[in-house]
Amino acid sequence: MATLVWQAPMTYLSAGDEAAFFTWLQSIPGVVAVRGVGRELHVSLKSRRISQASLRELIALYSRFGGRLSELAQFENTSNTTWFRSPAAIWYAGVFAEVPDSSVEEASSGRAHRPGDVARLED
Repeated sequence: MATLVWQAPMTYLSAGDEAAFFTWLQSIPGVVAVRGVGRELHVSLKSRRISQASLRELIALYSRFGGRLSELAQFENTSNTTWFRSPAAIWYAGVFAEVPDSSVEEASSGRAHRPGDVARLED
């Protein structure tokens, strides 16, 4: 089982917007439970292996309602990596920016750097 955690605050523009969020979320195949835990919303999924359609729905839902796209990286597998990890995909930076991959390099300082890291000058 996989669990996604939405952090508060979640912003809805109306009661209908909130209803649309929960209706959409609960309609995604593989989602088995949605419950509030403190200021978090825990979304339980049947498995980490979800269909392409379900993963695309989660990407769309997270994008529309401001979820942390990086949580979705856990669903990458050999059958979806080609399209899911494509640098041309609009979600790529949000999903994979924080996930180490083969582009991580060791700098002379011994600290790992990824593309996009900000260099700091030392005094």
